[in-house]
Amino acid sequence: GWQEELKKDIGVENLPEFLGGNVTDAQVTHGGTIPTKYYAHRDRKSFSKLPGVKRLVVNRRSKENIKLEVDQPGSNIEWDFDVKNKDISFSLIYEDPENETEDGEEIVPKQRVDTIVSSESGIVKCEKPGTYVLQFDNSFSWMHNKIIYYYASVVDPNDIIHEEDD
Repeated sequence: GWQEELKKDIGVENLPEFLGGNVTDAQVTHGGTIPTKYYAHRDRKSFSKLPGVKRLVVNRRSKENIKLEVDQPGSNIEWDFDVKNKDISFSLIYEDPENETEDGEEIVPKQRVDTIVSSESGIVKCEKPGTYVLQFDNSFSWMHNKIIYYYASVVDPNDIIHEEDD
């Protein structure tokens, strides 16, 4: 049945006891109250102080682009960002060097993001070399500038850690 499939795919050493595994925790029981020490605490200041995190102001009625150059196919683009106030529209765009007249291909479609609970992060594998753009779009906001704290990087395919198959 389904428990055997879970055990096979995940392993009994990683499954909670109530799902047929061996993992137990005396302080957290299935269906019980979660102790406050396990609560996630949102600390915006700590994210902005992490190494490599940059600050970006996106003015009202405008957009800001962060360009990333990918040299090798198979590289990953990784990002993590936090909006200090309100929300922002975010997308990842590939700029086709063969067609400079178009706006580019949306790799991650534009979506409104609110990071009140946690920062927004993602990873995309780049099939083609070229310029990729993280776009922060605040054109919908008539009154408020947005402050973004972000981290973005291109990871060479030789540096990507792959999970080994059993």
